[in-house]
Amino acid sequence: MIAKVIAEIGCNHMGDFDLAVKMIKIAATECNADIIKFQKRDNKKLLSDKDYNLPHPVPENSYGSTYGEHRDYLEFSLKQHKKLKKICEKYKKIYC
Repeated sequence: MIAKVIAEIGCNHMGDFDLAVKMIKIAATECNADIIKFQKRDNKKLLSDKDYNLPHPVPENSYGSTYGEHRDYLEFSLKQHKKLKKICEKYKKIYC
């Protein structure tokens, strides 16, 4: 069996597309990751209205006035995800 290295970027880009691109480059060139993984959520479906509108449990780490706004801030659009996929492919890495 051959092991695969997965770089889990998730939402560590903090909602910054340029930072996500830099993270891809580092994962591809410095870490030699085989797969570069992001996350995509539909926060309106994932969270109840109540949970969406609650304050973030650690307000100083929040990117919005509610937990839902915070989660939305961290989400890239489908168009942005398609660009990230192309960047991964440029480095011959699997986008996931």
